[in-house]
Amino acid sequence: MIPQNKVEGSKGINFSEVMFNELPEGLSNVDTLFHKAEIPNSSNSFNYVNSTKYQNDKPNTQIAVITKVGEIDKLGASWSDENGSTSNYVDITKNQTMSMWLYFGGGTETGNGMAFVLQNDGINAFATKDGTTGVGGQSMGVWGGVNLTESPLATPSTLAKRAIQNSWALEFDTFADLGSAKDSNFDYDINKKYRNINNHIASGYPADPNMYKSDSNGPILNHEYFDSDIVSTTNRNGRLLTDDNWHHLTVTWNKAEDGQKPSITYNYDDKNMDGTPDQYEISRTIPIDVSKFNLQPGDNKLIWGFTGSTGQQSENNLVAFESIPSLVEASAKATIYDNDQGQNISENGIVHNGDNLTVNYDLQHESGTQAWKSVATDITLPTNINYDTGSAVITYDDNSTETVDISKVSSNKITQTLKKDINQGGPKAVKISISGKATAGSSAVTTVATTHSRFKGTNLIKDTQTPSFIIKQPKPINLKNTYDLNRTISSNENPEIGGQAAYTTSDLLDTTSAKFHISVNNQTGVAYNMSDYNHDVADTIKFMIPADELKQGDNTVSIYVTDAEMNKSNVITYNIKVTGSLQVTAAKLSSFQSIQSLSPKEYIHRANDWLLSLKDTRSQGSTWVLEAQADPLKNANGSWNGSMVFIDKDGNEKSFDNNNIVKIAAGTKDGDASDSFDISSEWGKDSGVLLKQASLNAKGVYSTTVNWTAVDSMS
Repeated sequence: MIPQNKVEGSKGINFSEVMFNELPEGLSNVDTLFHKAEIPNSSNSFNYVNSTKYQNDKPNTQIAVITKVGEIDKLGASWSDENGSTSNYVDITKNQTMSMWLYFGGGTETGNGMAFVLQNDGINAFATKDGTTGVGGQSMGVWGGVNLTESPLATPSTLAKRAIQNSWALEFDTFADLGSAKDSNFDYDINKKYRNINNHIASGYPADPNMYKSDSNGPILNHEYFDSDIVSTTNRNGRLLTDDNWHHLTVTWNKAEDGQKPSITYNYDDKNMDGTPDQYEISRTIPIDVSKFNLQPGDNKLIWGFTGSTGQQSENNLVAFESIPSLVEASAKATIYDNDQGQNISENGIVHNGDNLTVNYDLQHESGTQAWKSVATDITLPTNINYDTGSAVITYDDNSTETVDISKVSSNKITQTLKKDINQGGPKAVKISISGKATAGSSAVTTVATTHSRFKGTNLIKDTQTPSFIIKQPKPINLKNTYDLNRTISSNENPEIGGQAAYTTSDLLDTTSAKFHISVNNQTGVAYNMSDYNHDVADTIKFMIPADELKQGDNTVSIYVTDAEMNKSNVITYNIKVTGSLQVTAAKLSSFQSIQSLSPKEYIHRANDWLLSLKDTRSQGSTWVLEAQADPLKNANGSWNGSMVFIDKDGNEKSFDNNNIVKIAAGTKDGDASDSFDISSEWGKDSGVLLKQASLNAKGVYSTTVNWTAVDSMS
């Protein structure tokens, strides 16, 4: 809300005039969601008024009236009822959002304000001045009350007991209590620090004795004990609260996460009456001590609501609710996707004239006991997009769809009520997508402003904004290939690709911000900084494709270049055929067991240092045969009397004599992925390669070289 001093008389405008003026859109069934408190030995001025009583040509908003201007010494309070039919509460184990519009009246004679309160003290909670009678004035019905008939006056401990118990309060104070009487001195301490405290926002724990200080002029509220970031009129050029305007408030309970305490974020004046963001937003985040609520084990629910009061001065304290978190917690988000760039447009991002754009509105039900019901869309589409040739569709996450007649879009507006409610049982989410082409004519640069859209259900209202963006004329990039487009490589090769990129021969790219994009076999592309791969040659790219990213057989690899403004080059596609291979791995040195003596024709077994495996990187179904050949074993004194032999699993023996080629193993590849065969692990003690003695041998060490060969075979 733009700060202004709209003061019509010292008391501001009357209640009826407020209701005849522009009203915010809010929920229409608030009286079923909140309980009117029974204030001890006092009447409760709280009631509800339907906007249609004053403006019957517009949808109804039910206004919660806490106090009215002209009515002095009034007390008002209303609370959510977790045990009622609607189960209205704040769940501290979840992120919860409460949004509403507040009205504090106007003029120069206002008082005293109202407070947003979270509490665990019951649906009739209200502060007292003596433990038995409700109190207003500077207490606003939440802080402990001062009783002037007492002597001495109440101590901080007594004041804390008279406050709403087990509570946290966010006060919107419209009257500076600076000691005009001993029951009107709560604001004395902050008056020293802030220039103007006639309007201020502060928070704290009303039932904590540390919130109060004794003083000869009357008790003082220790505003900064828990919250040192007071918001006052000092933050504004005009009145913070009492300007006869509606002010939006969003209160968010941020659940405890990652060992951190929960917190409350409040955003005051975060949007205007039309739902657009307010440039004068005030935001604060306050850590919360959950122990102050004295919840029982297993209880995670808090009551929430408003208290308010008037003293000798009065004001209109009004609330129009937009969301009730226990009923529906949901989100609405607007994005614009550039189909040619393949990405969402950021705030003030750049698109090109003629780009294919899709404006998306995503609605998501996050929690709550009710569905988001009868959601009416009020969408304002961005300008400078030609929607005539596009399409519009509503897609639910249960795969059902609705169509939107794009020909009926008038002045870039879409108003349509969703056919399905959105809820946890499904459909849980819906996407509204409208496509078109960016249109800027011949203008070199066109700025497209953000647009606001509203989604209003019977139990929740959400607003969202599209990002603003800039349309520029495209500036083509030419990517010239410098490598063979068609190649055949082996499976362990890393093929190099690349080229030279420029706008023209005399207009080169800024390679510090340009990127090139690589896609292998039509997978999602990966972007790389061009400056990291040009090897000190301006505008030139050299990039090696890792061998493990290519499959056996035919591959396609594509590359294109983009600059900082997402201008795009032509795409170069390489056809790379990968031929597989057979790779044998064997231990460099293997041995047979040492012996003292051995009868002829007995076998000498292998030691534990044999390793023989085969890796096949060819295509599925390929066959192979592993063969071996060895010279006779010898030492300096002569040859071994006997030979190495290979015994297969069936007991068949083949000798390595006379340079025989011995078949060791054979196999077939099961899939296209690389396949490995551990051959030596399949040999038993009496199978595989063994050493056979034909007659007695002289002592010594005998050696030979074995050549292992893998053969591509059809049998």
